[in-house]
Amino acid sequence: MLVSLRFTLFISLATIFSLATVFRTVYSFAATAIDILPPAGSGSFGSHIRTLPNGNFVVTDPTFDIQTPNFVADAGAVYVFTRNGELISRITGKCQNDNLGSNGITVLHSGNFTINSPNVDLPVPESQNQNICIGGLTYVVPNVGTVTLGLGATGIEGVASVSNSFIGDHVNDRVGDSVALPNGDYAAVAIFWNGGRGAVSKRSGTVVGGEFVTDSNSVVGVSTVDFVGKVTVLPNGNYVVSTNRLANGQPASRLCILSEPCVGPMSDVNSLIGSPGVGVDFDGIYPLADGNYVLVNRGWNGERGAVTWVNGTTGLTGQVSSDNSLVGGTVRDFVGSRGVKALTNGGYVVLSEIWQDATATRRGAATFGPPGGISGVVSSVNSLIGAGTGSFSQSTIVPLTNGNYVVSLPNAILPGTGFLGAAIWGSGVTGISGPISISNSLYRGANIVVPLSNGNYVVASTSGFGAITWGNGQTGITGEISSANSMVGTDIDDRLGFGGVTPLANGNYVVSSPYWDNNGIQNAGAVTLCNGSAPVLGTVTTSNSIVGTKAMDQVGWGGAVALPNGNYVVRSDLWDNGTTANAGAVTFGNGATGVTGAVSELNSLVGSNIEDRIGNSGIKVLLNGNYVVTSISWQNKGAVTFGNGITGTSGAVSAANSIVGSTNDDRVGTYGNNNSTRVFADNTYAFHSANWDNGGIVDAGAVTLGKGNRQVNGTISSENSVRGTFTGQGTSLVFDYSTTAKYMVVGRGAAVSIFKYEQTAAPFDFDGDGKTDVGIFRPGPAEWWYRRSSDGQVPALQFGTSTDAIAPVDYTGDGKSDVAFFRPTTGEWFILRSEDGSFYSFPFGGAGDTPVPADYDGDGKGDVAVFRSTNNTWYIQRSSDLGVSIITFGASGDLPV
Repeated sequence: MLVSLRFTLFISLATIFSLATVFRTVYSFAATAIDILPPAGSGSFGSHIRTLPNGNFVVTDPTFDIQTPNFVADAGAVYVFTRNGELISRITGKCQNDNLGSNGITVLHSGNFTINSPNVDLPVPESQNQNICIGGLTYVVPNVGTVTLGLGATGIEGVASVSNSFIGDHVNDRVGDSVALPNGDYAAVAIFWNGGRGAVSKRSGTVVGGEFVTDSNSVVGVSTVDFVGKVTVLPNGNYVVSTNRLANGQPASRLCILSEPCVGPMSDVNSLIGSPGVGVDFDGIYPLADGNYVLVNRGWNGERGAVTWVNGTTGLTGQVSSDNSLVGGTVRDFVGSRGVKALTNGGYVVLSEIWQDATATRRGAATFGPPGGISGVVSSVNSLIGAGTGSFSQSTIVPLTNGNYVVSLPNAILPGTGFLGAAIWGSGVTGISGPISISNSLYRGANIVVPLSNGNYVVASTSGFGAITWGNGQTGITGEISSANSMVGTDIDDRLGFGGVTPLANGNYVVSSPYWDNNGIQNAGAVTLCNGSAPVLGTVTTSNSIVGTKAMDQVGWGGAVALPNGNYVVRSDLWDNGTTANAGAVTFGNGATGVTGAVSELNSLVGSNIEDRIGNSGIKVLLNGNYVVTSISWQNKGAVTFGNGITGTSGAVSAANSIVGSTNDDRVGTYGNNNSTRVFADNTYAFHSANWDNGGIVDAGAVTLGKGNRQVNGTISSENSVRGTFTGQGTSLVFDYSTTAKYMVVGRGAAVSIFKYEQTAAPFDFDGDGKTDVGIFRPGPAEWWYRRSSDGQVPALQFGTSTDAIAPVDYTGDGKSDVAFFRPTTGEWFILRSEDGSFYSFPFGGAGDTPVPADYDGDGKGDVAVFRSTNNTWYIQRSSDLGVSIITFGASGDLPV
């Protein structure tokens, strides 16, 4: 093996070397913006904006007016642009009020896209209706609608028509919706087709072509108002077409195989048909983990109800019956009334809240269905059943990560106890059956059940003193909840866990108790880290929890938020900062060691003004473990703060560490009262401030681009945001972001703006914080050592041999330098990906070449490159397109820099 790869635990820097000076290169955050002005005739340029996987983007203008050869109002137009704002293509509607693109854009897995336009008219000479179209007054079939495929590289030109679009041919067919399929194709949906019969057609996601909707290219209904058109995509890539009112009101579902045609009227020959009644509502199809699915027909056979398992590869046809379904035995059993929960092993559990037997009405039942399904009548033999009327009221099924499950019954009264509330463990292999009892239940409270990432679970009893009980995910736990098996409150109204139980990625969990009393201080609040692998007993104290120190601090009122790296942050927006009421705090906790003691500016991000209420608009988590805090009330202006997911972020919120508003009621980071932050796959984030005032322009609005590995701070400006330019524009701003080309594009009515940071990355930045990390390569053992500037920790690893030439840059574009080397003897490169620790190797260059990697093409990723001193030539493999640039530069004896 040419490469030796070994990881070592973090160790103290002092054991390796010491330096008096730390060299740092600061990230440059110069921003560039390109404004694309709307063409003549534009009415709503940028109504919808979607970026494509190749870096191009699509813009809709549904009220675009055609100017020539004759004026056509609101025909609509859709454009494709390059990442640099260059126009690639334009397609328009043909007739007045076609509103091309009015139902938006669907991006496909093929990298192409569909244009959804339900208002398009079809010119037909024999029609009774007229409209103004290109060429003048024209006979048309109104509102037939179209779905048009556009190519990500070249777009689509011309006019939407049957030559390039999937189109209806009846009045008000309103074709104009599409669902992306996993193989890159799409399902075109026309729920109102042909008098409301409805149609769904699988279309190519790579070949542009046109066709009318017919029963020879679509799954269709058989009667008016069948409204065929619900599409459910399964994990295996196949999809289910369904309706809840086929023919005389019967629910029906048909499995469509992704690789095969799926056409024709729905019937019991090709579909599963239920009974009229409540029927299959629009959430009545439940995909399972193994690619199969379960269909609920609550109104089957006098509202007895039926739940049917269907093979996701072969389907099921015919009528629902007790031979192929789990059914109720009594009128109004409503089997499946509280839905179905999929388990991780392909099994499932059916909840029937008001199922009844001969001894009690509304007893309720939970029925386990193994992979492969279950049929027959619900009974105590195959189901867990209630002890009396109302036992399953507000019941839920909680799947565990190991395939088992827990039935949560907050309103069940256990026989012989008088206690309310139970949690009952069930095997994901055999299920559990029979009446609920003290022998199979954890009881007395038990109103919340939370699954942990390690397969165990936690039961919270949040009334009175409160209790937190750990359950073994392999065997469960039974008995009465008490201090013998639980962590409990010490005061009558502590209500432990009322703020929620948050599972962490490392298997531990966090309990938020905002009503906990701190030694007589009422409702001070506490948040406690607990071990997820064993029972936690005792009480909440200042030594095991982060706590408030004033009445009504209610620490943990907003709960805790788990980070992907196993750490967490706590929201306490009612916390008082000294005499400053409701300043609010967001506290970082290590997922292994927790955080204890009093909330303060030293361990938390805090407000410094009355009613700042830091974190009151929520926290969004980035995939790299960092987080973004939104505080709509900060100084009555609003603030958005980046948080470090390894060390936490503390201190007072200000323009020095946050993006903040500049005018009262700017409400930065929110749209209405909702957190507007969107997180993208490359850890970039953006947020919409609909009420931000641009100087004297009230509610002009702005969209701000953040970075996932460092803070962006200051007031909203052209350096960090695209801003609205007229009063009230803020609510109409729309945006998307390209993870491929690293830009944000914003539709703002008067223009579409491309915004990106022109970044010069710090060299040797292994932790992605924008600063160079001090590091060494020790040639003898080929060991890499570096100190992370973000937290001071020192990873060490062995990668390469003593004669290799190190070449670390950010090859993958994740904001972190990748450990890498070039082997001069063979001309091979070896790169260790920072995002997942995997490595890859490939040849580029020859013996004696010097590695000179850098981002030569400006796409945010390092390019493999070598300098050949024998001919003074640079060879650069561009990461953007894998092409090779060959540049002769220099003279004999020169060294590359």
